[in-house]
Amino acid sequence: MQTSIPFEEVALFVERLGADLMNVASVEITPTRVTVTELRRDENGRRFSVGTRAAAVVTDIRIERGTS
Repeated sequence: MQTSIPFEEVALFVERLGADLMNVASVEITPTRVTVTELRRDENGRRFSVGTRAAAVVTDIRIERGTS
């Protein structure tokens, strides 16, 4: 198994998911889903927080598995 992956490959994968790479806080991959956490921005493009935490949108993307 390889021990590293080029950033460009990760960036391309995240962009293909439809996420704005500049706002992505994390990407988690499990056998059944990809979870993307994006930091929220206000109408002026600034990040904002809720209390002491950065406001975020979490999107779960189901992984479709074939029958073979």
